[in-house]
Amino acid sequence: MYWLKQSIKLFFNAEKKEICSFFLGVLVLLVGFRLNAPKLEAEYTIIILTIVTMASRYNFVADYIAKSDMDNLHKEGKVVLYIISKNVFSIMLTFSIVFISSVIYFLIRKTNLEVDYYITLFSLGICIVALNNLILIFHNKPSKLRSNDYKAVKNVELGFKDLIESLPSLIVVFLIYYFNKYCYNVYFYQSIVIWILSIIMLDIKLKSIGF
Repeated sequence: MYWLKQSIKLFFNAEKKEICSFFLGVLVLLVGFRLNAPKLEAEYTIIILTIVTMASRYNFVADYIAKSDMDNLHKEGKVVLYIISKNVFSIMLTFSIVFISSVIYFLIRKTNLEVDYYITLFSLGICIVALNNLILIFHNKPSKLRSNDYKAVKNVELGFKDLIESLPSLIVVFLIYYFNKYCYNVYFYQSIVIWILSIIMLDIKLKSIGF
């Protein structure tokens, strides 16, 4: 519970304006997309998986979060619980937003997607988190975030740099989605197995560098 509380605390330590903009922006995007393009299910799924991958990456490499995590890891240890908490929070955050947007859509249209769709989406989300764990083994440099304290040019530069560093995580979204659609249907229990393996591998990596 310590690490989960830390993950929640650190995420919501960002500027309140940015947090509100994030939640409101994502809700408007998801609800608006469903209302205006209800048949574009593939694109809707990719948007949600992109939110999962960005939340997963942010919760590990955002500069102020990474610094605090490193300090706490040296004090608290428990690397496996640290990884699990980060992953669980990313999933909880994303699918809480998905749930709220689905409720809003239902209240407007009195209909919604099938339960099987959400089960598949959840399974793919877990796979996305797992592959982000594997990416972190090789690509884990903290990412400096934009701030109101910086000039506009500096924020644009940081935003572009962060986008480039996010490319592996973004590529994973399309790989997982199209693999599931055209090659092999990923089931929930399989996604859990992949997730567990990724935790073990990231745990080995972090312990090898002194945690």
